[in-house]
Amino acid sequence: MFDNICPTNENAMKLFEFHKHIKPRVQALLEGTARLRDNDDALVANYLYHEMGGKEGLKGKTAEDLLKLIASGDLTSGDAITRVRRKIQEECPHLRGSKYAERKQEAEAFHI
Repeated sequence: MFDNICPTNENAMKLFEFHKHIKPRVQALLEGTARLRDNDDALVANYLYHEMGGKEGLKGKTAEDLLKLIASGDLTSGDAITRVRRKIQEECPHLRGSKYAERKQEAEAFHI
């Protein structure tokens, strides 16, 4: 089920085990999966999937377990993940998605 949402990215899984900070984890996801650059919901889902240990970490977990982890603050918040994504994309233009270019073109057309 999660293969379509959270494709297995061995590099991302290793990075999540090694790094404890959000920024390198988010950057690895953005570098490894281009569609996450334009979709915050998919980015957050992928981040939490890897944070929980991927398929192995999710075995036996229920939706109720996930909600309890979110409510208790034991998982990284979606707001923190997307805030870091915005900062990374500001600093690293090559990690911006296609929607960024579209918005910029629309803004320039509006100002003409």
